[in-house]
Amino acid sequence: MQQLPTTIECRRANDSSRFIYRSGFPNCYRASIKIILNNLFRLQDLEIVNKPSGALEITALRAGIPEIMLIKYDRMRVNGKKGIAKVRNHICTNCRIQVPIAVTASLMNGAESQVCGNCGRFLCLPDSSEIKLEELAALAALPVTKPKLRRAKKTPKE
Repeated sequence: MQQLPTTIECRRANDSSRFIYRSGFPNCYRASIKIILNNLFRLQDLEIVNKPSGALEITALRAGIPEIMLIKYDRMRVNGKKGIAKVRNHICTNCRIQVPIAVTASLMNGAESQVCGNCGRFLCLPDSSEIKLEELAALAALPVTKPKLRRAKKTPKE
């Protein structure tokens, strides 16, 4: 059985302001990048709440995230910004700009982590349970309309 690499290689794309983080994971470990991104999102939630009881969980989550990702994440958190955002309907939830379909497909595939081209946040997909809850909430928000009653046409009397 192959071992997971401990670091993530960082390469610059053609655009100097955008980074692409390639995991280098074998195909059998594609789910692990999704787990890393979900752990990073959970870490962000815990740090925003800032409860002292979550310190042990924060330490455990940080141990499972590659160092290169933590450096970029911490740099954003020091400035008071979020380090990771979810992609819903091909839209980054941080900057509300549409993300290319190829980026969303790459996140679904789980081969590599992606960064928003506009705001620079790491991107992750919502869990399937979150998607179902959002669909239910959207259905509940729709107005209920009554069907229009059609009256029978009056026939002229002779």
